Amino acid sequence: MSSKEPQSQETFEQSLARLEKITAQLEDPGTGLEDAIALYETGTELAKLCMDRLRSAEQRVEKLSEALAEDTTPEPPTDP
Repeated sequence: MSSKEPQSQETFEQSLARLEKITAQLEDPGTGLEDAIALYETGTELAKLCMDRLRSAEQRVEKLSEALAEDTTPEPPTDP
């Protein structure tokens, strides 16, 4: 795997920072066509990786929220 390809061991924040850097390079008018294509390919892979991680985090938060809601739901009073 080259250093330009997404690395699954990177944190979300590292991947996002690399994606931002790629975006800046793509916006630079001095970036050649071949380089731009390679950057775009890497960027789309990084974007997918970031979206997958965000989805996973969102699912985890939803599960935790559901568990918390179940734990905090008041139980009906019982007759003594």
